[in-house]
Amino acid sequence: MVPLIGRLFRSHGVITAVYGRSLVNKSVKTILKIHRFARQIDGTDLPTGHTLALLQALIRLDLAPALIDLAELDRAYRESTQSGSLEEFLRRELAPIVENHQRPHASGPTLCCTGSDGSVGSSRA
Repeated sequence: MVPLIGRLFRSHGVITAVYGRSLVNKSVKTILKIHRFARQIDGTDLPTGHTLALLQALIRLDLAPALIDLAELDRAYRESTQSGSLEEFLRRELAPIVENHQRPHASGPTLCCTGSDGSVGSSRA
């Protein structure tokens, strides 16, 4: 996961997080602690396998700079009633930062998170 997190950050300006805790420039031990921290938020550990799958799918997308919360995306994907692959789900949910990647980034990064209704939204910072 560490190389994928770094590549997303360096190549796309994407900061990955778990419930607001950044994974960028963190050690393996710290990343595992952050995954366990998810239990305090939603009552279950965030499986590292889920995070790895999300990172592998995200790396294949042409993303604009953004803060992407992997725990929120994982929960939204698991709760999604629409069928399809993880990459299709991410393209659909992250459309604002996938489609708008040509836009100049002078106004700051896009913040992406999942709302309480399970929908993923974004706004410019």
